[in-house]
Amino acid sequence: MVDVEIGNVQELVKELLEQDPKYRDCDKTLSAKVWSIQMGGYNILENMTAFAFLCEYVRKDSNLYSQESIGRARRKIQEEHPHLRGKNYRKRQDNTEAVKKTLGY
Repeated sequence: MVDVEIGNVQELVKELLEQDPKYRDCDKTLSAKVWSIQMGGYNILENMTAFAFLCEYVRKDSNLYSQESIGRARRKIQEEHPHLRGKNYRKRQDNTEAVKKTLGY
């Protein structure tokens, strides 16, 4: 497993958001990419069972970032860097008034 420092989750997430827009709207896709980097690449994950991955993920001394940390880092980065927001952000913002009206606000 590649040793990616815990404090660097934001740096890694920001780099991925800049590299490919597909990571901007889906925490599952983003998390899978982060974990594949941490585990040493897709070729290692290809030969790993889901059970082995889950055992590594929940191991007390695992270096894998939690999905919560990855998602939190994405949200913070997108808050500070609007150009890294995904397409779904604009759709939600455009729909805000309609939802407020429906809810009676």
